[in-house]
Amino acid sequence: MKLVIGLVLYSTEPSHSSTLNSMSSIDFDSLGLEVTFYIRDNSSNGFGQTVIESYFGDNDVFYDHDGSNMSLSKVYNRMIDYKPSADAILFFDDDSVVNEEYFRQVIKFMLSESMVAIPLIYFSGELISPGKIRGIKGCKLKDKDLSVNIDNFDLVAMMSGTIAKLEIFSRHNLAFNEKLTVYGVDTRFFLDCMNNNIPLYILDFSMEHDSALRSVVYDFDAMYSRFLNLMKAQFFIHENKPLYKLYLFLYFPAFIFGKVLRLKDIRFFKLFSSYRFFWEL
Repeated sequence: MKLVIGLVLYSTEPSHSSTLNSMSSIDFDSLGLEVTFYIRDNSSNGFGQTVIESYFGDNDVFYDHDGSNMSLSKVYNRMIDYKPSADAILFFDDDSVVNEEYFRQVIKFMLSESMVAIPLIYFSGELISPGKIRGIKGCKLKDKDLSVNIDNFDLVAMMSGTIAKLEIFSRHNLAFNEKLTVYGVDTRFFLDCMNNNIPLYILDFSMEHDSALRSVVYDFDAMYSRFLNLMKAQFFIHENKPLYKLYLFLYFPAFIFGKVLRLKDIRFFKLFSSYRFFWEL
């Protein structure tokens, strides 16, 4: 099986990347996998091709760095186009932990008729991916709501650990929406899969994942920027739904009050400034 493993690095040093370190210990040959790594280095100075290649032994590595912080949607589309002869592509950020069992589950998926697979992702012991979208609001699920090693319908998920058979992108004319930069890239992709009747196969594998949006320890300016980006992303996530602007106009006050109450910080009322975005559309 020929896989492209796409990984995006930001400012985290390679030695501190959970993904790089966990991948480096996996013997892909023994699993019967031919792997090419596509490493997008989004740091300004770059960590260097030699440093990155040192983590992957004899496996092929394509190192992509130009000094810009390219949007995730553009990076993912470049990864898809890189090696169309591969069987599937996997998407990772820099702080996921995987092992050989994850790839055994990937192989099981590859032998199935399913087209897109996701792991179960937890943050502080709580399932945060996959979930559902009801109207325009994301809703959490419990383990009992999901079935592993088979297709599940009407789900959205986080992108890290996702695997997609490459044929779906040409067959369904799928691509990542480049109006989105960071937040919402994954949600829009899975909604597009849903609209093309592509269910999500859930791997029998769980991994812990950090979540900056859910953290209660934060730098205000950084968290404010994240929330603002997330709110603006909603317009492109839901742009195909009737009356989506009206629903967002009514939903955002609850979103903002929720952040103020959870984080006990009235400065987040400043998020009401995002309403100006309605008039720009």
